[in-house]
Amino acid sequence: MNKKVRRTKNKNTFFLIISVVLLIAGAYLIIIIPEALKNKLPNVAVIYPELSVYTPSVECKGVVGYSSLDEIKLDIPVVLSECYVAQGERVDEGQVLAKIDKEKTIAVLSELYGNKGFESGEFYTILKTAGEQIIAQTSGVVYEIAGNGEVIMQGDSICGIGRDSMLTLTAMVSERNISKVAVGQNVKITADAVDNSFSGNVLSVSSLASKIYNGSTEETVVEVEISIDGDTAMLKSGFSAKGKILTGLETEFLTLPYSAICQDEQGEFIYLVEKGRAKRKNITTGRELTGCTEVYGVTRNEMVINSPKGITEGMLIVSRQDGEE
Repeated sequence: MNKKVRRTKNKNTFFLIISVVLLIAGAYLIIIIPEALKNKLPNVAVIYPELSVYTPSVECKGVVGYSSLDEIKLDIPVVLSECYVAQGERVDEGQVLAKIDKEKTIAVLSELYGNKGFESGEFYTILKTAGEQIIAQTSGVVYEIAGNGEVIMQGDSICGIGRDSMLTLTAMVSERNISKVAVGQNVKITADAVDNSFSGNVLSVSSLASKIYNGSTEETVVEVEISIDGDTAMLKSGFSAKGKILTGLETEFLTLPYSAICQDEQGEFIYLVEKGRAKRKNITTGRELTGCTEVYGVTRNEMVINSPKGITEGMLIVSRQDGEE
């Protein structure tokens, strides 16, 4: 009887051990087999549509200059004996720019007008009023100045001073885009010689067109005058600059890289990741940008397969964020 009980116990222990082994093996297979299958599935990179901001614009380029100059002129011809500043120098209001050579000025007046002006005392009055020095009436940069010994005729500019606040960009716009440009539009400006960017507005659009050569190609352009606002101390007249004239309202839209978009006889589409499978979704593309395009028919939180080469509808896949190993 005891032997029979022992045999039953041994048998039960054996089956228990077998059951435990099978359970452990089953659990191991449950872990290993999906992992093995997973390693056999296509590994795809997923991305999300990006929100982009776009404002319609027209590109132009030109030269920085002064919209107008504060010019120093006299009512009689004069000769300068010495200039204290040179073209391109910054000057302050009240600064002495040059000295008048009175003897040579009187000699020029006598040669041009005889004694008429001296007899009436007119020339002496003007000379006395002018003094012996040319003084800057405003602060700015010397745009032009007469040379020593040069005869500056009545009403001609002795010195021209450009104020920083009066700097403008004279730019050329292609005839194919000029219909989009209007006075008052905002402009973003960058200059080749400085790191800062500037803002401005379209001041005027020329009523005339002209032809210029862009390399070996002739192009018809229209001149546009643009204000340059803000601190322009780093800009100089003659600098090259570019402008982006904003011709419309700012809009937001979703974009995807070209690598994520497929096309067949039914049209454009993408593959989404849903429950571990690839799912086709038809879309429509819009404006083309650098490296990406506007897309309709997709939301920001949908997982899109990037570069879905070899992927088909319903295929089991393993996904990872683009850029992950």
